[in-house]
Amino acid sequence: MKRFISTQHQIAAPVAQVWDAIAKGDGVEAWIPIIKSSKLEGGNRRYCEMHEGGSLEETILVSEGTKTFMYSIDKQEAFPARDIVGTMRVSELNGEQTELLWDLELEVDSEETFVQLKQNIEQIYQASAAKLAEVA
Repeated sequence: MKRFISTQHQIAAPVAQVWDAIAKGDGVEAWIPIIKSSKLEGGNRRYCEMHEGGSLEETILVSEGTKTFMYSIDKQEAFPARDIVGTMRVSELNGEQTELLWDLELEVDSEETFVQLKQNIEQIYQASAAKLAEVA
């Protein structure tokens, strides 16, 4: 069954700096706590190694005009889900504040699995948004 997770974060950093950290596609280990290392290949393929073991292979799409970063997780072993697509959108709240809307669409086998995943993902996204304020 297809499920959605929508999160909203305020980041104490200018939108241009937050967007730069997100849009470059690599170096996400500096602000996503579960990622140990990442590398970008060919401009739209990202490979991430996770601290707890396992890896992610993603296809990414960046829209500079709308400040939207999309990623499709093509291969992963970490989560009991499939067809995972994430979208990050940033916008300026004021000169020193940025709003990050971070959504995830995924396919899971049961509502119980979704409830557990949702809580974990929301915690990861919250921690990542806090780290973005530090690196931006």
